[in-house]
Amino acid sequence: MTSCELVEALIDDNALSEDFDRLNLWEEFEDWDWSSLLSAQPQFVDKCDEYNGWENLHSYTWRSLLSKQPQFADKCDEYKGWEKFDSNDWYDLLKSQPKFIGRAKIYLRGWLAILRTNPELALEFDKWNEFDARYWIYLLFVHPQFVDKCDEYGGWKKFDSSNWSYLLKFQPQFADKCDKWNEFDYYDWIKLLSVHPQFVDKCDEYKGWKKFASKDWRDLLSKQPQFADKCTKYKGWKKFASWSWIDLLSAQPQFADRCDEYKGWETIDPSDWSYLLSLQPQFADRCKEWRWFNSLDWSYLLYAQPQFADKCSDKMYDKFSQKVWSELEATHPNVFEEKHMLSNHRKLAKD
Repeated sequence: MTSCELVEALIDDNALSEDFDRLNLWEEFEDWDWSSLLSAQPQFVDKCDEYNGWENLHSYTWRSLLSKQPQFADKCDEYKGWEKFDSNDWYDLLKSQPKFIGRAKIYLRGWLAILRTNPELALEFDKWNEFDARYWIYLLFVHPQFVDKCDEYGGWKKFDSSNWSYLLKFQPQFADKCDKWNEFDYYDWIKLLSVHPQFVDKCDEYKGWKKFASKDWRDLLSKQPQFADKCTKYKGWKKFASWSWIDLLSAQPQFADRCDEYKGWETIDPSDWSYLLSLQPQFADRCKEWRWFNSLDWSYLLYAQPQFADKCSDKMYDKFSQKVWSELEATHPNVFEEKHMLSNHRKLAKD
């Protein structure tokens, strides 16, 4: 049994603790096991003491335990568990146990959680200048009204391009505060334009398009196909490899003409064809690689698109496992039974 299964058994039947003692099964417990057990059966606290279970608790296991059994706060004090908490741990704990707000005030990370859950307590906070960019993002994400504090305490100066693209993705109204546009890399632009295409002028102004590789164009066009003209202007189509075409056409099949123009079909591998046709079967007439499909390619395709059953050769059908046949027949009744029967006959004839 795994340690998790041992805990579940003990929770269901406390009498098993004697067997745990006899077999020394307590030694098998990990941090999550102790948290799960004590959350349900706090009377086993002595065992956690005896086997030093507290030493190994991480922030998320402390948080989970205290959410259900707040009386163990003194143990968290003793074993310095609070120091392991990040702002999200505090945030989750305070939602279930607001009584810990006093302890949270001891830590900067705790204060961030307090401001996220109780913004009215901002008047008590006096460490704004200690917030780094990440903290400001977490706060402004849920409470954009703290923008004045970010102005007052120079928070924007701590932002790099990645911080800005993340914040603007969720709070685009802060664009006028951004002074790092020229530092945006391809990832920043993709992250932002995929959600807020209105920033196209910024990408033009700061020559962001020149930083795109084929996968970047693929990711952007899959979500915002209106930027196809930008891909043409900056010769992005020529950079497309097999998987870039597959992913794009799977999401935006209207780009088939671009794939024609740039001979993208010729770059697609057989296994990639199987994936594409499973999602966009209308491209079957473009595929010239049927003979290179292996049994895995065929089983994957036929499971999604049984209309291609007659394209699969007897040789490939004979390589299907019983599991594959069972799945095909269960998913598509009255389609593959005859194929399966003929395959069995061929195998018997060979024997």
